[in-house]
Amino acid sequence: MKNNSSNENKQNNLTEHVIMPVLSESQKTYAFYMSLCGWLIPGSGYLFLRQKMRAVSLFLILNGLFLWGMALRGEIAFPVLDTTSNEFNLVNILVFIMGIGNVLMTFVNMIPGLHQGDITASTYEIGTLFMVVSSGLNVFVLFHAWDAYRFGYYENTGEQDHD
Repeated sequence: MKNNSSNENKQNNLTEHVIMPVLSESQKTYAFYMSLCGWLIPGSGYLFLRQKMRAVSLFLILNGLFLWGMALRGEIAFPVLDTTSNEFNLVNILVFIMGIGNVLMTFVNMIPGLHQGDITASTYEIGTLFMVVSSGLNVFVLFHAWDAYRFGYYENTGEQDHD
């Protein structure tokens, strides 16, 4: 019984010392545009934080992974939403939702004639997986950039207070 109360005390002590920063309206607007840009173009949110090398690295890694998936004949296609259709597939809907995490490359992938996934190719599934992983990782990158801005974990150039 004593162990439970000491664990609760430790947990309470940890949460009491966490200071959640409050952002002003202009900081919230700045963070919104940073997140929007990072969602549309992977890594670009870090440009707002003055982290150019991280931005370029993430852009190359995430888009490279997506392009690798395209080269393996994978695809993220717009799903058929008609439940009475033989082409209706819940997995395709989930793949599309995850693919939206990397907007730029998902829409490049969907340009007619530019890229065609080949479901008969032996590499189709792994290629699609690479594309989905790239998109999912971009979502994590977005959250990290948001937290870095919110808590001030970036090169402070006097730009943190956007009032």
